[in-house]
Amino acid sequence: MEIKFYQYILLLAFICSLWLSKENRVPYLLVFLAIAVFFELVLGKMMKYYYDTNILTTNLYSIICVYYYLFLFTQGMTKKWFWVLMSIYTLAMLLSAYSQGFTVIMSIAYNSGMIIVMASIFKYLHDLIIRYHYRPLHKIPLFWMALGILLFYSASFPILNFLNRFIVADYNYAGKMIDMLSMSSIFLSLGYFGAVICQKNIKISSLSSP
Repeated sequence: MEIKFYQYILLLAFICSLWLSKENRVPYLLVFLAIAVFFELVLGKMMKYYYDTNILTTNLYSIICVYYYLFLFTQGMTKKWFWVLMSIYTLAMLLSAYSQGFTVIMSIAYNSGMIIVMASIFKYLHDLIIRYHYRPLHKIPLFWMALGILLFYSASFPILNFLNRFIVADYNYAGKMIDMLSMSSIFLSLGYFGAVICQKNIKISSLSSP
């Protein structure tokens, strides 16, 4: 079973997170990376090997990712906004499950969720860079995660939006699109890795208070 380059980076991020577990100040990052490694390198590979598709596990993993991103980047917001955004995404996810099912890429759920995540990240970065006093960005773990997510989704949005149509129209061509998607996932894994390694002896920036 082939292991892609971004998956090596993800595994490295998880190993480093274990090594620096006492320094970890990003909430549940180690748990999230463990889940990511399990879906990417164990469950997803098994589904691909036995059923020739891992779309089901990809959908489940994507839902977990969106919920975790929202959890991280809404911490500086009020609880009201947190639950509003979570509820909107949950409704979009249920609509996608009903209209698309779990056997195709749940583009409605994923794109809706990531648009909300992107808006939350922009709010976070605005507060981090402009609203509050200057801080060395390279020392802030969530900055690296935000950067990785932004670059990943910016690069992969066109593919994610039309991948189901590519799969129906030309499965071989869709495979090439999936390879391109794997390349954009490098940004995401590097974001995780950056968030892990910059934490040693550094306190995470909290935007819950000025």
